[in-house]
Amino acid sequence: MLRCFYKGVLLIALAAMLVACDGGTNSVISKITGKQGEILIISPLDIQRTALRDSLDTILRQEYPYIPQSEPRFTTIYVTAKAFGNVLKPFRNILMIHFNADSITPSLHLEKDKWAKEQRILSLYGTDQRTLAEFVGQNKELILSLFEEFERDRTQTVNAALCDRTITDSIQSLFGVNLTVPQGYSLRRAANNFRWYSIETPDISQGLLIYKYKRLGSMPWLPDSVIAHRNAVTKEYVPGPNAGTYMKVSTVVPSEFSILKKEQDTVCFVRGFWEVEGHAMGGAYVSYSHLTPNRDSVVVTDGYIYAPRFKKRDYVRALEALLQSQFRAR
Repeated sequence: MLRCFYKGVLLIALAAMLVACDGGTNSVISKITGKQGEILIISPLDIQRTALRDSLDTILRQEYPYIPQSEPRFTTIYVTAKAFGNVLKPFRNILMIHFNADSITPSLHLEKDKWAKEQRILSLYGTDQRTLAEFVGQNKELILSLFEEFERDRTQTVNAALCDRTITDSIQSLFGVNLTVPQGYSLRRAANNFRWYSIETPDISQGLLIYKYKRLGSMPWLPDSVIAHRNAVTKEYVPGPNAGTYMKVSTVVPSEFSILKKEQDTVCFVRGFWEVEGHAMGGAYVSYSHLTPNRDSVVVTDGYIYAPRFKKRDYVRALEALLQSQFRAR
């Protein structure tokens, strides 16, 4: 099902409700703690078995989409303000809850790098738990998108520092795409209008597929067409472990399509599952497709993960951050 998402809605909400602050003039030298996807939630009181806790968990612990095993969007850790000491202060993502009888309306405040570099703190202000629970429920998309943005920005910052200039420049030259690819990827296969890069270990395979094909018709983002082009490319260029086997999109669970607006460009975002024809093997994939400047061809940047022994959330989130680097301001 195609769905249109427009950044303007979130930006208007963000401007109306979010007050942003940097860390001030203090020199921040600590490194962030905590694992990717973890959020430390600080409240004056224990909020277990409350509507506020339920509202937060409904948003932050909702199932991460399109990964083989069920995992939450974020791992939440609840601590009372009394237990929030210096050891916890450098945590990567913090949500601080403040009850203030003088708060006329609930609000969100953002602080950056307060106790550690690349740290992000969201402070939630309201009169009481009931008011904040309602506010959280009303602004669930904004809150979720902010924490997703925090993790994406960190990954992109690390990727930029570890950029493989050879691969990054090659993709730009061949496809006109400004992907920031970190070191560790190797070229697996090169063909006309196709490149396959991957990181291979005994336990995982994490890959990038970049390809281009001629636009056919006035509606390039029809789901059947997008999937058919991916399957044609992977059948020809991405073999499985045995002769005659190859990667293809799984149809057990239909892929999800979204139409995004990125500045003046329209982008087709797809997430779904892949499998290998003729072999028991599969995983998750995500892709972004857009038209070339002359509008006669489609360029696809695609990432997949195969990690049968491990959870997939952080791998897929990292792939999305890498692919979204093409939309980051330079």
